[in-house]
Amino acid sequence: MSEPSAAQRISIVAAYGSLCGLLLVPLLVVLDSAAAGLRGWSPRLAGTFGLLAYVAAGALLGGLVLASVSLHLRTWLAGNRSGCWVFGAASLLALIGAEGALDYLWPSPPFHLRTPQTRYVFEPEVFQLPGTSAVAQVSYNAHGIRGADWLDRAATYRMLCLGGSTTECIYIDDAATWPALLAAKVPRVADRNTWVGAAAVSEFGTEQHLRFMRESPLVGQVDCVIALVGVNDLVGAMLRLDARSATAPHWLKSRSIELGRYLWNGRLHAGYYYDHDGSTLRLRRLGRLVLPPGDFDLARETQEYSRRLRDLVEAAQARRVRLLLVTQPVLWNEFLGEEAAKRLWLARAELRPRSFQPAEIVRWRKMIDEFNAATFEVGRATGAEVVDAAASLSGWEANFYDDYHLNCRGCEQLAQVLAAWLREHTVPGPAVPVQP
Repeated sequence: MSEPSAAQRISIVAAYGSLCGLLLVPLLVVLDSAAAGLRGWSPRLAGTFGLLAYVAAGALLGGLVLASVSLHLRTWLAGNRSGCWVFGAASLLALIGAEGALDYLWPSPPFHLRTPQTRYVFEPEVFQLPGTSAVAQVSYNAHGIRGADWLDRAATYRMLCLGGSTTECIYIDDAATWPALLAAKVPRVADRNTWVGAAAVSEFGTEQHLRFMRESPLVGQVDCVIALVGVNDLVGAMLRLDARSATAPHWLKSRSIELGRYLWNGRLHAGYYYDHDGSTLRLRRLGRLVLPPGDFDLARETQEYSRRLRDLVEAAQARRVRLLLVTQPVLWNEFLGEEAAKRLWLARAELRPRSFQPAEIVRWRKMIDEFNAATFEVGRATGAEVVDAAASLSGWEANFYDDYHLNCRGCEQLAQVLAAWLREHTVPGPAVPVQP
């Protein structure tokens, strides 16, 4: 076979250049995903929508294969360079325009909050989510906070609960969440009526709480922030979850993807957040791959967690808001019975027919105990208030429906612990445990 002439080589280069123009959007998605991959991101961390990275890569690969085997396609591409790049540029501009239109027509909720004035109804399956509400109404007020609209500022002691899914309490009815129960148990603080709400987003940890504490105007309108912290930092470190740091590609943070998530989850009920009966959680229990990264270092992660907690305390002090750090209670207990062990999706108590070795309950309990100990150490070093919920709730299967999510009884117990602390400390107190 003779070598291609200079003109033929130029034509081939022009054809592949035209292909890049034609597939400009998939090309940018792949490059953005590759850059995020170098920062530790993986499409599997983004759930269903992470598959779009593979779709984009497949489109590019398919185009390259077709151009390689089809002389007619290469000839057409080489002869339509301008048209291919115009098409690619127009597609990109259309997406940019859609981003701007969505920002105007469908504004996203502020950071660390949910869509304001929304309401969802869940009917958790009692065998999958034991102890949760039979019908859970989940309501968000005008600020995107779970709870009622807040009362007059001058006459109200406002407490804002900060956390992830253990604070948001998705499968618990509005009236039975621990923030709502806390308001009922402590109707007055410092001679003022109380208001308690939850600014919580699943998988958010201290990194996100710190940003919220520093930036959110809502912090300046409350008297006290109660932060239930620990487990999302640990799980984020172990599983390299996306929410733990800003490693995700830019396209995955776009408003178009956000709208797609809303339609996929909210309208089609195909995601975990809108998993109205817990069936998705059941599948997660069966299929979760518990594979800690090879470079996981508990001492290093605990030190980083402590640093973020100190920053959180400093941010609260700078905003002149009272901060209560709450240690993270968990179900993990080496003496769990067989039925309770089946609730776990991270710390499996029994081997499954899988090719990997699941993390043991004892190991997970040791790690969260280290994180909780770090919370107390930060409290002693900074003078921040620390309420030890873990000492009272951890290990009791009646309090949890899985590894660390509280059921109705668990919410009742946590509210009781916090209420006891607030009744004993109408002004900020020392970082020592409180017994309910």
